[in-house]
Amino acid sequence: MTFKFENLRLLAIATCLALSGCTASSPFIVKDTVTTSVSSDAASSPYEGKVFVTSQALPAAVQYQVLGTITVGAAWYGSDDKAVAQLVAKARKLGANVVIDEKTWWQPSGFSWAAPHASGRAIRVQNMSEIRSLSVPGNWY
Repeated sequence: MTFKFENLRLLAIATCLALSGCTASSPFIVKDTVTTSVSSDAASSPYEGKVFVTSQALPAAVQYQVLGTITVGAAWYGSDDKAVAQLVAKARKLGANVVIDEKTWWQPSGFSWAAPHASGRAIRVQNMSEIRSLSVPGNWY
């Protein structure tokens, strides 16, 4: 039995795919992905209002509950707005009204050299007026 070069190439590709997994940070994703690590005490109903997104942590004076960590990744080119929109949509499903520690980046993905990705921590702030009064930098979605 002889191996042809084509069989060896297919075996190498299959091995790489099997070892890499398909997380949002993997370059082998072939569809948009959303990965969530939900906190064990995060029992909240979905939130339907505007979500505040900031790349910073909140001041210690702000009371909040951590609902989970979210990472999203696209398989094709796009803007970071697309990744943040997916991040916000998942945060709403968790019941979050704020996303902190938000980060966006581009990386090679299944079908592109620079697909948008984002991550952040979904939280539920008890008193949203604290966010406004402290002038925390960020955007509403």
